[in-house]
Amino acid sequence: MKSSWFWKAADGAKRPTAALEWGLVLLSALLLWAGWPAGGWPGLLFLAFSPLLALTEYLHAGGYRKPGRRLGWRIYVALLLWNILCTGWVANA
Repeated sequence: MKSSWFWKAADGAKRPTAALEWGLVLLSALLLWAGWPAGGWPGLLFLAFSPLLALTEYLHAGGYRKPGRRLGWRIYVALLLWNILCTGWVANA
């Protein structure tokens, strides 16, 4: 299970840092936004969920008491940021 590229990049850290967690959330939101508009790259929509999947693996192995709740809020923020970015794109169109 720990042979994925994400674990090799994480250098064996037991718990994710706040910067890593929110960085993955922001990266996912930006990839969703970049793949959504008419002039965007739709292929990014498939890659946009990879940071959230990596965050899922990382949080469940981190030893948190309720990793599902923590993950749920991170996914909620990622989708909220994506919604705000897309709404701004539509409002300025």
